[in-house]
Amino acid sequence: MFLLTLLSGLSAVSTFFLLSWRQSQAVPVALSTLTAATTWLPHKGHRKYAALGSVVIGPTLWWLWARRARKDKVPRLSILSTAYRPGEEPLSEDDVTRILSQHAYTFDVKSIAGVSRYDGAQIAGNSQCEDSFFHGAFPSPWWDQRSDEWMAWAVLDGHSGPQTAQALKKNLLPFVQRELDILKPRRHWPVPTYEIRQALRRAFLLLDHAIIDTALEAAKTSEPLYLKVNRLLPAFSGSCALLSLYDPSTGTLHVACTGDSRAVLGRQRPSGTWEPVALSVDQNARNAHELARITMEHPREADVIRNGRLLGLMVTRAFGDSKWKVPLSEQHYLYTHYNAPRNVPAETYKTPPYLGVTPGCLSIVIDPGRPAFVIMATDGLWDMISSQGAVEVVGEWANRQSRPAATNANALGRSGGAVTDAA
Repeated sequence: MFLLTLLSGLSAVSTFFLLSWRQSQAVPVALSTLTAATTWLPHKGHRKYAALGSVVIGPTLWWLWARRARKDKVPRLSILSTAYRPGEEPLSEDDVTRILSQHAYTFDVKSIAGVSRYDGAQIAGNSQCEDSFFHGAFPSPWWDQRSDEWMAWAVLDGHSGPQTAQALKKNLLPFVQRELDILKPRRHWPVPTYEIRQALRRAFLLLDHAIIDTALEAAKTSEPLYLKVNRLLPAFSGSCALLSLYDPSTGTLHVACTGDSRAVLGRQRPSGTWEPVALSVDQNARNAHELARITMEHPREADVIRNGRLLGLMVTRAFGDSKWKVPLSEQHYLYTHYNAPRNVPAETYKTPPYLGVTPGCLSIVIDPGRPAFVIMATDGLWDMISSQGAVEVVGEWANRQSRPAATNANALGRSGGAVTDAA
């Protein structure tokens, strides 16, 4: 009797799995097979056991069919606890390392004297990330036998959209290269550093004018909107720019800064400790010199600086940001036709431009006999740590390297660059 019951159940199971690819019919067919098998058995006792097998096997088949039907890609949510849990758990040291390393990079430099390596990381403070950066070697503006390539690093801190920073990534170095190409070395003498700084200032100004003028011209053409957008948006958004150029033929680092990003040189003292050397000045409303400059340029406009901001903007110099630069009539046209940002109320916007773009520039010769590094970062880093603190952190890392002291000094010497873009 048990054998008959088992055979009846196995018959149903085999039928179920043979037809399981037709899920909507598998269970009814299997159950009908059980019923047929029960009817075919000649004795009542046999049918009783077969019916018992149907009762046992039937729900099992249904469970298997339902389980199979649930195999889809819909996420399954697990409820671990019904108790209230306030926010995320604190980050562990491994979590912090993973986040910092997610978009990090390291390059060993062998072809340019004075630079051994550079490292960088980008950590977005918002989504989408509005910042950008670039780095690498580029042809020397003036070919000589000592060097045919320079190094460049740039941190571009965008705001109100990523378009201005993206435009700088494509255009800043070409504009700088064009202005440097105009300069000519004297016989047996390099180009004076003050001429290089002047060329950097011209390049920054010309590029910003190109961004604003291109947008104003595009706004009044008859071409389709989708063609105008790429020329309009870099003027509507804005970006700071921090650029460092290293000339290996003279061992000179040239730094140009527009905005409140910052470059700091870390230099090792004879005692082994590290000292910070400022390579740029933050250009924002907390800078007393910037406040004095703006007050002089816009006398009798006391409301220009309020609550530590320039007409609502923290920085006092930046690329793009047309609503702090163009006249109200142009702003009204852009706002009416393209919903561009504008400055209101008009009573506080009397004598534009309020926002400059001229960079602060500095040139410094890197001593080849002293280990050194450069830190470049946006205000996202400097709001969290001082220049002294950042130099101590990187300097401690340098001191803890396992290489011998002589090799370590050579590896970091002159201008080992650490380039960081933190939003």
